[in-house]
Amino acid sequence: MILSAQAFHWLDETIKYKKCYNLLKEDGYLVLFWYNSRGLTEEAKVIDQRVNRIIGKYANRQSSDNKPERERAAHSGVFKKEDRKAEIEDSGLFKILDILQYRTEVKNNSEQY
Repeated sequence: MILSAQAFHWLDETIKYKKCYNLLKEDGYLVLFWYNSRGLTEEAKVIDQRVNRIIGKYANRQSSDNKPERERAAHSGVFKKEDRKAEIEDSGLFKILDILQYRTEVKNNSEQY
């Protein structure tokens, strides 16, 4: 099994599925996890923009429009479930056996974090 939680979208689209496919045995599984918020508060949006600027400062992978991959993906909607599903299916190497969604939201104060 190859497992990726919150990171698979960072890998090069042209090779990530092929590499996984080649590494797995015939009965192997590629297991992918993501977290999707239900929407950002205004404060969280400001923080997210700051994080994107910092990533852009140090990221070595830039898209053709010179935006960091994370920022470009976040604004282009690539983080949507439908897009992820299409990307997996379009690889031609894997079929989706199951999609599990957990709709639990936990709000912590600073001490709980």
